[in-house]
Formats: sequence, structure tokens, C-alpha cells
Amino acid sequence: MSDMEAETVARAFVNTRVSQFGTPQRLTCDRGGQFESGLFETLFKFLGVHLTLTASYTPQWNGTVERLHRPLKQALTCHQADWLDALPLILLGIRTVLHEGLNASAAELVYGSRLRLPGQLYEEKQIDQCSDYMARLQRLFRTVSPTLPPHQGPQRIYIPKDLETCSHVFLRRPPFKKTLQIPYEGPFKVLRRLSKDFILLMKGQERLVAMDHLKPFILNASHEPTEQEHQTDRTRFGRRVKFRLPA
Repeated sequence: MSDMEAETVARAFVNTRVSQFGTPQRLTCDRGGQFESGLFETLFKFLGVHLTLTASYTPQWNGTVERLHRPLKQALTCHQADWLDALPLILLGIRTVLHEGLNASAAELVYGSRLRLPGQLYEEKQIDQCSDYMARLQRLFRTVSPTLPPHQGPQRIYIPKDLETCSHVFLRRPPFKKTLQIPYEGPFKVLRRLSKDFILLMKGQERLVAMDHLKPFILNASHEPTEQEHQTDRTRFGRRVKFRLPA
């Protein structure tokens, strides 16, 4: 795709996924701006697709996709000079590798039969190089082979005991926070608790956040945070300054 604008992504979704495999019943997406746009909301209602948005900065929600991206990125790293030619062959290897738990490949589950692979994926074979493209293709066949994406068990995380009962929580900032920036922001009011996520009230809106990104905010017996608890201002240099107002 030329860009990641909402209309570009929507066109790609219809022209590739929908046209080849039909309309899915449900679709899981991250919280990219294009997926939260009005265009996607209207498109999915028209197609009858139930959209589920992942919690912020929680790649575990898309664990299957993330595991597929890992070997894909590793393979492309080895072919930085001609990765456009290598990409189709790398995808062929990923789609045809046999998964132990399913005893089938991804391509076999989609098409109902195994794909016929080029013999050069398994054995050395010299062919007449009639063009530069065929020479590059032969070299890529020798270096690309089917690989099984590694599967890792569920990651164990520490959950503070007070997180189950507290009324407000702190939210950990993204890993790409600025230098010397406070690692947590908040506190935010807890509206509902799910099995692995919380629904928080953030800037007047409900927001789904993964539990492992939160830290309990311990309240004093006579203190209840309010909307005006922290007043934010900026200096003439653009720095943010917070003033705690008296209760």
C-alpha cells in the first residue's frame, strides 16, 4: 500500500481479503487510527463484520499474527537488498510449513489441499540463467526454506493484589516514552473489570486497557480524586507543569 490512510486500508481489505476469501464474521484489529475511523465503522456494518479492537500496546491480543511476523521479519533481514523478490517465496514457505498441533499447513486449511512447491526449496539444481531475474530467483530459492514460527507459552505477569479492589489505577506509558518522563499517568477511574482487561474512564470516554499495564492507586480514607485534582499548564519553553490543588 502507498500509505496507511483509512481509505487506502479499506480498499486493500475489500480488494484482497474480501474478494479472495469472502467476508469474515469477526475481525481483530489494533487501535490504529484507520481502524477507529468512521469509514471502517461504516464499512464493517455494511459487510456484516464484527470488529474487535485490541487493548492499547498489547500485542498478545494478536498473538498468532505476531508469531508469524517474527520469522517473516527475520527472513527479510537476510534479504535487505532484494526483499521485494524474496517476500513471495518467504510467504510461500510460511504458508506451507506443517504445524504439529494441526498436522496441516496454513495453505492446506485454506484451500483444502497442499500446495506444490518448487523442487529447489529442497535440493540443489542448476538451471540455465536466461536473465538476471532468473539468476536472483534461483539464489533466493536456495536461501529460503519453510520455517515453523516458534510458539511460546503464556507470559507470566505480576498482578498486584490491590488491583482487584482499587477504584482508581495508574496507566503505564508506552515503551517509547520520552527521556525522564514519568512512567505512569493517571489516576483513572475503574468502570468495569474483565478477565484480563479493565474499562477505564479516560478524558470522559471509556477505554479498554490490558491489566498488565496498570498499577493500583491507593487512596487515603478521606481523599477521593476528582476531575480537577491536577491542573496542567505549560511553561514558555513548552514543558508541562502540574499543580496539585488543595482539597
